[in-house]
Amino acid sequence: MHAQRLAGPQVTQLTWPGLTHKVPPTLRRLGILGPLAKEALTGTMSRKRFHDLMRVRMETPLYVFRLMERASAKGHYRLVEQAIASLPEGFANWKIRQLRRRNAEMLKGSVPS
Repeated sequence: MHAQRLAGPQVTQLTWPGLTHKVPPTLRRLGILGPLAKEALTGTMSRKRFHDLMRVRMETPLYVFRLMERASAKGHYRLVEQAIASLPEGFANWKIRQLRRRNAEMLKGSVPS
């Protein structure tokens, strides 16, 4: 909502689903804070370049966890199980393992006896 108050020919609205309000630390952890800030400030950032930079988030356990957490909250328990099962070896962190346990409990509760 803050960004929607900005307007002008030099302003381009860009979205980044799955990021929290802690944008700078998250971008730094992803390794894209420097290029993103430099290109945005110099006016060389394009929508395509922005989305190319943001694709790196899909390779992080935290982003994957947030996607699965949202799916589980919407009741897509089987989908979450399939997604977790398809993760590369060693990818799942403690949050994903915890979500898997919670999700399995919800799946058991949603199956009719």
